[in-house]
Amino acid sequence: MRRVVVYDVPDGAHIGVVTFRSVASTVAPLTYIESEDSDMRQRVGSSLPRNPSTVPESQKCLLCGLQEAVRVLDEDNKGADGATIILVTTGSGPAPRREVDEMITLSAQRNLRIEVVLYPLTERRGAASASHGLEPLVEATHGTLHTVMDEGVGNDSKVKMMVALMDALLAAVQRNAPPSSSSTVLVHSADYPGGIASMSDGSFALDSSLGPDARFSVYYYDLNHVGNIIQLTAPSGHMIASVNVQEEDGDVNMIFVNLEKAERGLWAYSVENRADSHQGLYVQVTAKRNSSSGLNVRLWTSSGSRTINSSDPSSPVRLYAEVKMGVAPVMKARVVAKLQRLGTNTTGSNYRPIYLDLWDNGIGGK
Repeated sequence: MRRVVVYDVPDGAHIGVVTFRSVASTVAPLTYIESEDSDMRQRVGSSLPRNPSTVPESQKCLLCGLQEAVRVLDEDNKGADGATIILVTTGSGPAPRREVDEMITLSAQRNLRIEVVLYPLTERRGAASASHGLEPLVEATHGTLHTVMDEGVGNDSKVKMMVALMDALLAAVQRNAPPSSSSTVLVHSADYPGGIASMSDGSFALDSSLGPDARFSVYYYDLNHVGNIIQLTAPSGHMIASVNVQEEDGDVNMIFVNLEKAERGLWAYSVENRADSHQGLYVQVTAKRNSSSGLNVRLWTSSGSRTINSSDPSSPVRLYAEVKMGVAPVMKARVVAKLQRLGTNTTGSNYRPIYLDLWDNGIGGK
């Protein structure tokens, strides 16, 4: 969670942190994030919980958390009206309908948008999917719902879970960032299992829709899982041996290289992977959006925030995307949707993703 606050929240945002059990408490008051280098990012980030709460779901008060968040927001001159609240909860049991109704009423009164992140959601084989009961809240507030599956091994979580949580939080932040802000863009993401090969190789592309700088990051479960070699090759062929330029943030389990004024084009990388067979390394590349380029991509589905019945073929879900340069649609843009089923199959492996080329309807939509 700390990465999103320290590295991804856009400049000019106001952030506060509330935790809740049977009661709620403020762990970070509403704080103005002035710039990318602001000390406030570290201060707020250090207040975030490091682990999910061990309090049983039946003893948690979601409404208390929302009420405390509104109180914190009201301490600012702008107040809570129109604010976005990111709610992180396990979703392991259904929230009482009365409590959800009260949350909907409060959200409507203050014009709140609620982004829900379920973490970690445990999959019980052979059992019906547990309902968290938060769909009405998400739909009523025009928010979105993100799910991070529990894929731990024994008492150890996987680095993939940590990255999935960061991605969910980043998506929630991106969705609510002002269009004029230079918000963080996830350029490339790849999972490299451990115990297979000593070197993990890949590539990523940077283009004019992105700002001048990029960050190449390697996420790990244990620092010893990252070997001595992290090598980057620019489109011109220039090779960067990152040993002298890489930085480490142990609070985020991340080694990263800042690529300032990075070349446009296809980059290649190679990382020494010493992870155990039940762990792995995760590579991500992020950059800031080039707001002056005018490129805008929007994705949505026909289901909105409603629950999807995947076993009912009579009500298929449609995927839509819109690609624009300024106000004009980009014609003949190739848009590929990646569909990833959550959880694991009967062998304990992740489901294979499905890639769909979206159809261009001739007016810039897909």
